[in-house]
Amino acid sequence: MRIDVAYDAAAAHAEGPEATAVSEVVDTATAVAEALRRRGHDARLLPLDDVAMRVRASTADVIFNLAESLRGQTSLEPAVAWIYELEGRAFTGATASTLERCLHKGVTRALLRDAGVAIPEGRVLQDANAPLDDLPYPVLLKPVQEDASHGIDLGSVVHDQASARARIASLLERFGRGVVAEEWIDGRELNVSIVQDGDTLRVLPAAEIDFSAFPEGAPKVLTYDAKWNEESPEYTGSRAVAAELDENLRSRVEETALAAFRALGLRGYGRVDLRVDARRIPFVIDVNPNPALARDAGFALAADRAGLDWDTLVERIALEAASRAPKKKALGPDRVSLVPLRVDHREELLAHVRATGAFRDDELEVARELIDEGLKALDEEREHPDYEFVVAEHDGRAVGYACFGLASLSDGFFDLYWIVVDPHTQGRGIGRSLLRAAEKRAAARGGRWLVAETSGMPSYEATRAFYRASGYVELGRLPEFYREGDDKVFFGRALR
Repeated sequence: MRIDVAYDAAAAHAEGPEATAVSEVVDTATAVAEALRRRGHDARLLPLDDVAMRVRASTADVIFNLAESLRGQTSLEPAVAWIYELEGRAFTGATASTLERCLHKGVTRALLRDAGVAIPEGRVLQDANAPLDDLPYPVLLKPVQEDASHGIDLGSVVHDQASARARIASLLERFGRGVVAEEWIDGRELNVSIVQDGDTLRVLPAAEIDFSAFPEGAPKVLTYDAKWNEESPEYTGSRAVAAELDENLRSRVEETALAAFRALGLRGYGRVDLRVDARRIPFVIDVNPNPALARDAGFALAADRAGLDWDTLVERIALEAASRAPKKKALGPDRVSLVPLRVDHREELLAHVRATGAFRDDELEVARELIDEGLKALDEEREHPDYEFVVAEHDGRAVGYACFGLASLSDGFFDLYWIVVDPHTQGRGIGRSLLRAAEKRAAARGGRWLVAETSGMPSYEATRAFYRASGYVELGRLPEFYREGDDKVFFGRALR
């Protein structure tokens, strides 16, 4: 299966005091792609810079969505999923609307409350000067629209109105959009991970945050430093361990977690964080769609305790998304006409070249020049132009083309200069049809071989596989021709 592992390109360049949580996703994306390859899939990284262009150009069966932000802004995470949905793409994890619901903690609380799921008492505040007399002190104060513990530190639990006002003002200045004030549940903190397998939701063994070595006197709250700053006493003083729960409490915790998962509309996988009070009542404090999938993150550790190794877990998430993939249209080579190049094809063909996302600006300029040269040769009615074209058409629309010509100083070797198919119609035999048409026309002109060249980089493996599957053999390579570490690879097929 062809899988693109997508992440916010800006994450690789994240800066500032909370950049670790943003940039960690790049390492995870690389590891996920490697795991999928070990399972036999064609997995590639898809850094999302121009998101719409990248998604449209992707030819993957499934997009493995690890985009936790857009242009470095975590509040824009749902926008990426909206683009997947608008383009009709199958992708892992939560829908755009679910991401929006869970990103805004005020909305999350309202939906959980309406579904009868226990949550701490509290409300959302937009102004540090709002009435605070009715807050159930002590209270936990956190940004309304952040995740990964952004904005949570040892000062997040306050015990009086003056401290609350100062803290709210600080959070509003730093994050804006509002502050959640909720009753501080001073009890056990549990994480319940859930993975979907078909129509079944599988609850993985619960984890508990062990605060036994936490700084003395500090509220036992999982701060940003506790998650991301390895040098902090909060990080070294807290760890996730397997939760020891009696049968009654385990059942209540799992039922609450499942109810929260369903109430927020999660799918594929997710994590629910809870606090258990002195009465042994589990309260949901956060719902995490698309939780971190790093090997050492809580979700992976929970899967391991359930007997699911990491590679299997990653593949299961991808396969669950694939089960929801829309069926491809019936468009195929039998419904495509192969026609000569025309002037009205020009802009469509150049758009397909750009949409692949595989070519540099200088390469795009070469494609433009060759198409223009081909049109000029047609206008001049040359019998044997230097650049010949065959165009695939469907319902009057150009969906791909091949460009080829007799190699300089040869009387029988033809070069295949370009073969491009609209990314939305790839994988349906159109490229193979164009290739066969080019071979037939080259052979009719006395051609003995048709030769193609491509990059030796791992990202071009699908192109090399296409040629091999089409009967081409590797004729040789020029080491580091394009740039350091990037060979030029020659593939050819005998035409006689």
